[in-house]
Amino acid sequence: MQIDLEAIVREVMRRLERELAPGDHAPTSLLPPKSAGGAERDSVWVAGAERDSRPAATPEVPKHVQPQRSAGAERGFRAAATLEVTERVVTWTRLKDRLAGIKRLVVPPGAVLTPSVRDELRKRNIQIQTANGANQPAGAASARLLIAATTGPYDAEAAIKIITAEAGNAERIGTGVLAEAIGQLRGRAEAVPAVLLTSEPTAAVCLANRYSELRAVWATDAAMVSLACQSIGVNLLILNPVRSNANEVRGMVRQFLQGSHQCPADWQTLLAEPRSR
Repeated sequence: MQIDLEAIVREVMRRLERELAPGDHAPTSLLPPKSAGGAERDSVWVAGAERDSRPAATPEVPKHVQPQRSAGAERGFRAAATLEVTERVVTWTRLKDRLAGIKRLVVPPGAVLTPSVRDELRKRNIQIQTANGANQPAGAASARLLIAATTGPYDAEAAIKIITAEAGNAERIGTGVLAEAIGQLRGRAEAVPAVLLTSEPTAAVCLANRYSELRAVWATDAAMVSLACQSIGVNLLILNPVRSNANEVRGMVRQFLQGSHQCPADWQTLLAEPRSR
């Protein structure tokens, strides 16, 4: 038996028209038109417009009409996402309320970031950049040790090489003048322990311990270094390469790195009092 599809569709449409409210009648153009060969086309007609049964592709918005920041707005956005600090020692206490919306932290060349700062920057995916433009990953390891050397009757470069090899990650700072070297170490030894090489260790101890930020000890063997770390949390180790050989220097530096550099609570009040301006 041959099925009259057109008759079925027309009957369905008549029933729909009866159910529609007045004014909402579907037009006769809802009927599927026949193709030249008499077969109905595989399409759906709605209100006189043909719509393909396949889902329509989302139209692509031309690039020239997409929202874009102007050059000035882009510069303003980058500036708003950047925080620049001038401190040589960057601590979490100074940063914790200033990082909302920040994507880049700019620090002075040679600045030291405490471990808590680096951990937080890594969590927030904030890039670290020095003021001269050099970038480094947020989680990049800071120096384990600072090294300063004054002029004297010893091979400073050889001694520094020995210490750097033992530390694995050391930074050389300071000048050949004793007082100036101590002044530079003063601002950074609270965050990173330091070694000072000098042929005038007694004077160096006296000069360094004028500053509350420094707890300096002159040592000649590893046992002395261990005791100094335990008793006062020494953060500046003074060595005289003239009096110590390579193995002794290496052992003292190893013990210094393994020891504590935090001032014990019993001594914090006295040793933290300002001793020089």
